[in-house]
Amino acid sequence: MTYRNSLTPTEISIRLKSIEKKMSFLSTLTGRGWGSHTILHEVNQVKNFSTVFLNDDLQLCVDVGANKGDYTNELMRAFRDAEIHLFEPSSRNIDFLNTRFDKQDRVKINGCGLSDSNRDIVLYSNFPGSALGSLTKRNLDHFNIKFDHSEKCKVIKFESYWKGELQEKMVDFAKLDVEGHELDVLVGFGKALPFTKLIQFEFGGCNIDTRTYFRDFWSFFSDQKFKVYRMTPFGLSLISRYQESDENFSTTNFLAYNMLCDGDVLC
Repeated sequence: MTYRNSLTPTEISIRLKSIEKKMSFLSTLTGRGWGSHTILHEVNQVKNFSTVFLNDDLQLCVDVGANKGDYTNELMRAFRDAEIHLFEPSSRNIDFLNTRFDKQDRVKINGCGLSDSNRDIVLYSNFPGSALGSLTKRNLDHFNIKFDHSEKCKVIKFESYWKGELQEKMVDFAKLDVEGHELDVLVGFGKALPFTKLIQFEFGGCNIDTRTYFRDFWSFFSDQKFKVYRMTPFGLSLISRYQESDENFSTTNFLAYNMLCDGDVLC
């Protein structure tokens, strides 16, 4: 039986795509998927948070997955006295960073990545120095991107670096952008984690390839007494409880705050 007002599958598809675009836009306003090309906004939100909750500028920062150093550059602008330790495994990017920050005494460049153990490993990417470089050989065929470049690199636990190079100092801020391996880096913080005030981490399509979920991050930070906020175009949004809708694999940034710093219990 045919109805006069029924739509064809093609017409239904066109209408649904229009609805999906509007839903995607609204989702971005909540911070879900608002995570690309937003470095300046991210640093501004970190600065605002540190001013209100920490009552001080950041002094010791860690940039994990520094790539070409754009995030570090904004940190330097926002926090004029900050000492920043960079970790980057790509040999192409290490050379670039050494040149870019050659005259910056407060920037320490480490030619290795961070993970949950000290070991040699392979870095995969679509081209040398790519911002997509990951310790997992990602499948991005749906974007017509091939991970056909690889190089050997080294990863270490941050806990080892913290004990040796940083002499167990308080870490004001750590930014993690390691293309799907952020949870491994967090595990590698070990005993340094309670002495870290703020941690920014990225969650998105990379986590499909590494089979990690936002629930894993939520559980990790909840167990460690951190509050988790989603970065949005309007500022930070507190995530009071885990919901399955948080499993959004469009690039999203989060800020975790160490509640042990409240009232100077530890910090």
